[in-house]
Order: sequence, then structure tokens, then C-alpha cells
Amino acid sequence: MKYKILIADDEPDILFLVTDLLENNLSCEITAAHNGNEAFHLATEQLFDIIVTDHRMPESTGADFINEIRENEWKNHLTPVIFLSAYGEEAKLKITRSDNVFFLDKAKYLEKLIPYMKMILQNIVKK
Repeated sequence: MKYKILIADDEPDILFLVTDLLENNLSCEITAAHNGNEAFHLATEQLFDIIVTDHRMPESTGADFINEIRENEWKNHLTPVIFLSAYGEEAKLKITRSDNVFFLDKAKYLEKLIPYMKMILQNIVKK
């Protein structure tokens, strides 16, 4: 089974590194977005198994993007979300519905992202 993962980050190097890390450790299909608006549009068009997003991005923050999906019950309104951001505390304060939302410091993503992803994806499979 290939997992469908949406990654949103305005830093091209981070997008590349996270995509590479996930593709080398999980059976997955990655869709990349370069800002919150692009991520929002992608998330309303197709269903993902998990969303990984930065918080501070141009046009729309990660929190704004996730709040919009959750509040309007678009596709992915129940999809697990990992905030991969140096501003996780700020994002926590701005999230209106924190169910199924996880926060990971961007500085520690290399060692912690894959275990987080596996834990979340295993819970999806069990349901």
C-alpha cells in the first residue's frame, strides 16, 4: 500500500529533504506545495493519508490552511497533520481544532519524522 502524503513548505531545500527522507523510508506518493494556499487547494481536490506542513509560509500559514480544512469539513478534514516547524508553539496557539494534529520541531525532523509517521500511519491502518 502506498500512502498519499501532502508536504507543504516554502523552503525548497526542506521540501526536497523531507520528500527524499519519506520516499526512502516509506512506501508513499508525495505531493508538494510551496505555500499554504497551494496546500489548501491540493487538500480540497484529493484525499491524503497524512499532511506534513510548515507553519510560517507566504500567502497562508500552516495553521490557517489546516483551520480552513477542519472548519469547513473539506476533504482531509480528519486527516492527521504533522506541523514540521521551528514555530510549533505559535502554530499550537492558532489551531482551532487540534485533534489528530502533531508538532515536531524542524530542527529534529531527521531523527523523529519517520517514527512519527509510522506511528500515525499504523493507527490509520488499524481503524
